[in-house]
Amino acid sequence: MPLGQAEQVRDIQKLLALPGSAVNYLREANNASTAKTQLAMLVIAAEALAGQKRITGTCKACGTEYAYGGTDKEKLRAVLGDEAFYALYVKDGGSLRNLLFHGKAVPGDAVGQTVGATYRAIRTYLQKELGLESFEEIVGAPRTFDSFEHGWLFVRLRDRQIPSLRDLEQRWETLAEIMEGEPPGY
Repeated sequence: MPLGQAEQVRDIQKLLALPGSAVNYLREANNASTAKTQLAMLVIAAEALAGQKRITGTCKACGTEYAYGGTDKEKLRAVLGDEAFYALYVKDGGSLRNLLFHGKAVPGDAVGQTVGATYRAIRTYLQKELGLESFEEIVGAPRTFDSFEHGWLFVRLRDRQIPSLRDLEQRWETLAEIMEGEPPGY
């Protein structure tokens, strides 16, 4: 997708104007190397989008009133949608957020089932809330060199001298030839 079309520039400006660091955590989620890391970054982004509010109540045991700042759960549910919210925050649903952020074992299948729903929900929320026009789903981002398009591309230098990065970038086709497969002993 070429960058610089008018709607893309407008979308970037809208995303950068978000409060807090939500857009930074979305970027981290898209570049995460594991599903657990991606889910953790998405949860942080969702909580940043939801913001905080004052939580008040009365202790049932002693009657003391209390107040503290906490995540706005109503807005968080709007950001995540019911499926992801239930999996991440409702105890009987597995409370993956609690497991993930408190160093407990997190079932891989539960992460796999939740990460996609979480990403899609945040994306849908942002499209509706900000009126984004060009915000496309990122599929198959290069999370490791194994999945990078040219991660296993090997070249053989024609004259055996190491070229400067500038020369290599500008005219690699004349300086090297693509090898079939990996070099012996690699």
